[in-house]
Amino acid sequence: MQIIRIGDERRSMIDDHILKVRDSILHHESLNHYRGLIVETFVQVSTNLPHKAFIYGALLSLIAQREESLVRDIVHRIFETLQVSLVEERNVHAAKNLLRVLAITVEYGVVSA
Repeated sequence: MQIIRIGDERRSMIDDHILKVRDSILHHESLNHYRGLIVETFVQVSTNLPHKAFIYGALLSLIAQREESLVRDIVHRIFETLQVSLVEERNVHAAKNLLRVLAITVEYGVVSA
């Protein structure tokens, strides 16, 4: 739920909120038990909340510093969802939103071009 609501309130505290969500995600028990849910939630918010793409890019960048394999799983799943959006569903809006998040991860150095 924190991933979805990040940046909605108190925008002046966004940096603190991003760090708090990062710490929650990287908490050992959360990561072990909810890894799949975390990956799918990132894909869903990337698809449906394009106005928060920079927030999600920053969050992925911070997560990658400590747990590169999780970010690799998220980016891999975004690519899979992008392919489904373009080829099977022909959902241009979803594809555009996913590409936006991928472009930001490249800009932040999470993914190399």
